[in-house]
Amino acid sequence: MSVLVVLAALSGGLPSEAEVAREKYFDSVKAARDAYAEDLTKVLGELTKAAELDKANEVKSEIDRVARVAVEPRELAGRWRVYFGKDDFRDYRIDGRNVVWNLGGKDLRMRIQAVDGELIVRFPKAYQRFTLVGDRLFVEHFAIERNLAVPENVGVAYRQNK
Repeated sequence: MSVLVVLAALSGGLPSEAEVAREKYFDSVKAARDAYAEDLTKVLGELTKAAELDKANEVKSEIDRVARVAVEPRELAGRWRVYFGKDDFRDYRIDGRNVVWNLGGKDLRMRIQAVDGELIVRFPKAYQRFTLVGDRLFVEHFAIERNLAVPENVGVAYRQNK
């Protein structure tokens, strides 16, 4: 994960050779993650057929963890509408390294960082954690001065277009 942290933290302007190496790295990580999830799904089917439900639940938890945690920032690229409530939503634009949204008529651009396998956007007094599950993006907002273990609010985002 440390390589991902370093790559995600790099500012723009990478030499083209480094950009190619970065893309190759992300492609290999995604391929390995997809193959692992596919293998786990087969094991889950076998355990379920054999009625070994405790073991099947453990494998299912691992499948869910892989789906949630192992996401590269570039997989989020595009436009997202984040719903924090019935009439409370924000439109996010993610370029793979940054998230941009309009706040009070002004575009706010923040860097997405990969920290311990999670995608984080830090603010002076808060942070947001992005978790991609299937085609939905969960956006958890944490206030730093409050309990960090519990998000202040959670939004569900849907991709608007690629």
